[in-house]
This record gives sequence, C-alpha cells and structure tokens, in this order.
Amino acid sequence: MLEHVTLADYLPIALMLVLAGLFVVGSLVASRFVRPDRPTPEKLDPYECGIVPEVEPIQRFPVKFYLVAMLFVIFDVETVFMFPWAVIMDELALFGKSGRLEEVFNEILERAACHGAIRAGMALSREEMEALVSQLEGLDVNLYCPHGRPVWVEIPLRELEKRFKRIV
Repeated sequence: MLEHVTLADYLPIALMLVLAGLFVVGSLVASRFVRPDRPTPEKLDPYECGIVPEVEPIQRFPVKFYLVAMLFVIFDVETVFMFPWAVIMDELALFGKSGRLEEVFNEILERAACHGAIRAGMALSREEMEALVSQLEGLDVNLYCPHGRPVWVEIPLRELEKRFKRIV
C-alpha cells in the first residue's frame, strides 16, 4: 500500500541541491579571489605538447568537446554502478517487495555470518564460551549452518572423559 507523499517529504532533497549549488558558487567565487593573477607571455601562449606553434589556430578548441567527454565519463561510471541492479532488474518488483531480492539478501547475510563465525581452534575465555552457549540456548534456531555443518553437538560426559583420556 502506497503512503501519502507530501511536498515536505522532498525537503531534504531540495536542501541538498541548494547546498550543492551554494558549494559550487562559493568555490568559484573563492577561487577567483584566492588564485594568483600574474600573466606572463609564456603563460598566455597556447600549449601544444611542448612544440612552439608555427601558425595561430583558426579557432580555439571548442569547450563543447570537453563537456561531452565529461558527460560521457560521468555516465559511463554511473553505468558501472548500475550494472548489479540491471542484472536482477527482472526480479525487482516495480511496487512493493520482491521475494527473490529478500532471499538473495538473506543468503548474503547467512554466508557472512557463517564466515564470521567462531572456528575450531580459536581461543575463547570461559566467560565467552558460557555467553555464547547461553545466547544459543535462548534462540529458536536451526541446528545447522547454511552449509550443512552442525552448530550444536552434544557430547556425553563419558565420551568427553574418554577423549581427554581420563578413563579407558
């Protein structure tokens, strides 16, 4: 169900646009006052790969070329960032939730949790071990990680004593 959207909901976006505009104008004005203004004949000469020009160019290189090149670079970079969304675009719902997107997100979280888990051989203090066991007992969880490895293994006291060679 769509919520009622008001103009006030767009206020943060408008504020950011105004701040961005003020930053641009402020930067241009500040650079105008701060920059050194000492023209020399060498600085006023056109620079073309270090070679002294033999004839004056018919016209200066058009600024439009640079603008088009910058726009191309900007949108080309945007395309790189948009590619992952384009891959799953058919799975995204136009309105509402997409079940597949939520499944993929959960799979990523499960994998990150499994890889960040405490592994065999890691040294833990007694307090850390007891805290982990009490947290695990308080949860309603599956007894296996997403890869099928057991999370909880019960070892009887007799088996534990055998493993530590306290009994034969």
